[in-house]
Amino acid sequence: MSVPKSGKGPKVEQRKPLPKVKLNLQLEHTINGQKYGPGPVIVDENLANMFMDTERMCYEKEISLQQQQAFIIRMGRNGPVKQQVPWAQFDAILSREELPVYSIHQTPGAM
Repeated sequence: MSVPKSGKGPKVEQRKPLPKVKLNLQLEHTINGQKYGPGPVIVDENLANMFMDTERMCYEKEISLQQQQAFIIRMGRNGPVKQQVPWAQFDAILSREELPVYSIHQTPGAM
């Protein structure tokens, strides 16, 4: 790299500052020891996108924990197998299943 005759070094491009965004956060976020939220904050656009993604994922996880779920657990070749079934149809599905009950000290062939 050659130095121009003016004696100045090579031009360094200045990055434009990211636009600021105002958000109302529901959760507290911490980045490099800096706390953001809960409540209104003004942050760069890239941080705003990250915060919104995190809050969306947390909301979806919380909703999934509140939904009613039903599972049938069967013995498979390699141990117990958990199968999710529709909540409204759980009783009907379970009544059609022939689920043998074994003692932990018995095997199916020993009966």
